[in-house]
Amino acid sequence: MKKYILPKRRYEILAIDIGILVMVYFATVLLMMLQIGSMQVEGRFTFAKLVLFAVCVFVTRIEVGVYRNIWRYDKVNVYIHLVAADAIGGMLFYVMGRLVTSLRLGFAVSVVMTMGLVIVTLLSRFIYHKHMLIMELWTTISSNTIYIRLMWQLLVLEMLMPDLRMSCYVI
Repeated sequence: MKKYILPKRRYEILAIDIGILVMVYFATVLLMMLQIGSMQVEGRFTFAKLVLFAVCVFVTRIEVGVYRNIWRYDKVNVYIHLVAADAIGGMLFYVMGRLVTSLRLGFAVSVVMTMGLVIVTLLSRFIYHKHMLIMELWTTISSNTIYIRLMWQLLVLEMLMPDLRMSCYVI
């Protein structure tokens, strides 16, 4: 099996995804502290659990091949791989918590963290794609500004042409 090494740009994407994971983890902690819903937390939120969750998710993402493409060139199959990798990573995190009781959080909390991670990661990638589309469109418009101005002037001139011709005959 060919070993896959992440280039520099993919490290940037990985850093963004790690930031998203940390944000989702602390959002889940806040959700549990506010006691919204009926989820039961088994144990306490600790840094070791955050690290275990990150390792489980990112190892499965790398193995599934989520970071082989840059966001700009992602297709639907990359998003399907992302969802599958996060589901596998979340299940792996839950199983590891069952095996090592000091790392246990509970099934519902594991599902909330995993699904929150999927939703926020997909949302960030969709926002990135929309932003790139707008920037590409803006670049196209700004590069064609002179052409658009010239076409507008010709259109105005064409609309005024009959009036100009009539004024020429009158004189």
